Formats: sequence, structure tokens, C-alpha cells
Amino acid sequence: KIRAFETISNENRPRRQSIQHQTEKAGWYSMKVSDYFQYLERRRSVKKSNGKVNNINFSFTDSEGNRKNVNVDKEALYMLDLDVVKLLPQLFEDVKQNFKLPGILPGGSHCMMNAVNANGRPF
Repeated sequence: KIRAFETISNENRPRRQSIQHQTEKAGWYSMKVSDYFQYLERRRSVKKSNGKVNNINFSFTDSEGNRKNVNVDKEALYMLDLDVVKLLPQLFEDVKQNFKLPGILPGGSHCMMNAVNANGRPF
């Protein structure tokens, strides 16, 4: 599940500074993890270029075969409910080994799920 925030600018305000705010877009995107990483790379390069990149769009095919386009300068995509332990085990191991506060990670000594009784856990 992937959600999007869109940056909205109000630059046509007389004698005032432009204002930007982010609004969560309705609906969901679905894409492969490899597409999401390509989106992140494109977004990084566009943001570093300060508007000097010609192509600010990212295209991908969703799970239903529909072609989608995202303006990487105006839309920030983020993942929800990604089970890193199961889907990206190497990433999780790397995080565990390099995380400064490992006790707050899932299953750690300070994990908030330790305060929930066994019958109330979602898994």
C-alpha cells in the first residue's frame, strides 16, 4: 500500500510570501518495491538539482496493469504496512545491526507491543 502527499503552493498572493503545504491525496497506489526504489532515486535527483532536471515525472505500472505517472517534485510517496521482517529480511538485519536504539525495534526490550496483552495483539 502506498499513499501520496501532494505539495501545493500558493505563489500568487500579492505582497506576501508563497506558502506551501502538503495534502494527502485520496486513494492508494500499488507498485513493485523495485519501482518504489526507482521513484526514491528519481525524487532524490530532482530535489538535489533545484529544479534543473527536465523530467520530473516517474511512470510505473500498478498491480492492475494501469500506467501511472507521478510528479516527483510535487508528490511524496510513502509505504504503509510494509512487513520489513518478512519482505526485506536483509534490510531488517542491517537496521538491527546499525540502529542506535535497538530496544525500540519490534521484539526489543522497549517495544511498545510488550505492554499489550497477548490476546490484544494484531498478529
